[in-house]
Order: sequence, then structure tokens, then C-alpha cells
Amino acid sequence: MVRAKEAKGLLHRVWVVRVFVSDQEAAIAFFRDVLELPVVLYAPQFKWVELGPPDERAKIALVEPDPEAAPEIFEWQRAQIGSSTSVVFETKNIDALFDRLRERGVRFPVPPQEMPWGGVMAVFEDLDGNRYQVVEDPDHYKRDYGEGGDSP
Repeated sequence: MVRAKEAKGLLHRVWVVRVFVSDQEAAIAFFRDVLELPVVLYAPQFKWVELGPPDERAKIALVEPDPEAAPEIFEWQRAQIGSSTSVVFETKNIDALFDRLRERGVRFPVPPQEMPWGGVMAVFEDLDGNRYQVVEDPDHYKRDYGEGGDSP
């Protein structure tokens, strides 16, 4: 098999963000049915599923800890469940999203609030208590952030 290669070997995009969950099937149902993110890859033999837009944008990979892994790796994976994921979603209408997801039983420890940098942010949890941020900020890349706002 010959693989076509990009000439400079540069990073192209963020491919996937891995989130550890205690019950992959329940997590799939939450992300697919409640958050409405489609499943784009399902590989149960590897305890791996990817959800997100079908194009090249980043995906969420829901992964169960692997009991066949070395004990220290398995315990590290289990310890990741129920923490902040550092995943930040974007929406064009945070208030409508907040209302719709709360009606579906999604817990928001931080409801939508205006942030000092100009956007609106909220934090929600999945079934395991993993936390995700969601932001509405159409001017994010247009805003003048003042001193130090130029590219390094």
C-alpha cells in the first residue's frame, strides 16, 4: 500500500478528543440521542466509537477503560471518568441549546453566562459527570483582545 504524504509533515487538524466513560453504550445514546452528535465510526472490538460531524472537524471518541491493559494504565483510564474533559463545543444559540438540553435532563453546573472576553459560556455534564464547556462567540476571531492580541 502506497500512502500519499503531505510534503512538509505539518499538523493538519485536531482529529479526535478521547473521553473515558464507564458504559460506552449508554454514553453513545447520550451523545447521539440527547446531544444529537452522529456516530461516524463504531469499533466495539477496540472499545472505540467516534461521534461528531461527518466532515474533517474534530470528533469525540468515547472509550471504556480497557481491563486487559497494564494495571497502571487501566487505573489511570478509570480515574479520568467524571472529570473535566477540556472539550469546548461551539453553538450559534447557547440559550436555545441550554433550554433544549435541560428539557432532556442534561445537568448544567454552570448555566450560560457572559464572559469577560466577550462570549457566553456554559458547562454541562454527561452521564458519568464528565464536564464539557459550550460557547457562543461569533466574534471570537474578529475581536480585538488588546495588548498582546497579535500573533506570537
